[in-house]
Amino acid sequence: IGTATGVIATQVLNSGGNVTARVAANCTATSGTIPFQIIDPQGFSFGQLPVDVTANSPPSLGAYPAALTGVGSSATVAPGSPPADNGSVASVTVDIAPAGYTGTISVLPATGVVTVGATAPAGLWTISVTATDNCGVSTVRMFPLEISADVVFRDGYE
Repeated sequence: IGTATGVIATQVLNSGGNVTARVAANCTATSGTIPFQIIDPQGFSFGQLPVDVTANSPPSLGAYPAALTGVGSSATVAPGSPPADNGSVASVTVDIAPAGYTGTISVLPATGVVTVGATAPAGLWTISVTATDNCGVSTVRMFPLEISADVVFRDGYE
């Protein structure tokens, strides 16, 4: 009996004593051994194939800059780098806090770009973007959104 979990060997071939196999690991696989038995015209033998599994890493997602917009306006905020993973990115979601924001908010999963529209009411909000991979592991990036009631923003531009 082997000690590796979540690991499977398929397409096992014995060609003149040279054994090959395709080894795959699932999201929760652990290192250990996989038992095998070889049968050929010279007889048979048993063995243990050592398997070293690297734990699944979380998806990557770049940092977002702070955003400033006026009441009723819109803004688009891009991360420093888009969502990526060593497997696949299963979902990218966006949320805003605290409760009470009445505008629109969305995220483009392929790029991580966040768009807010009809922003209201004025105040300081926190936007959270969550990228989740095919194994259910997540990375969260947060950034502030300031919605100003002033016609002229703090930096003097309209």
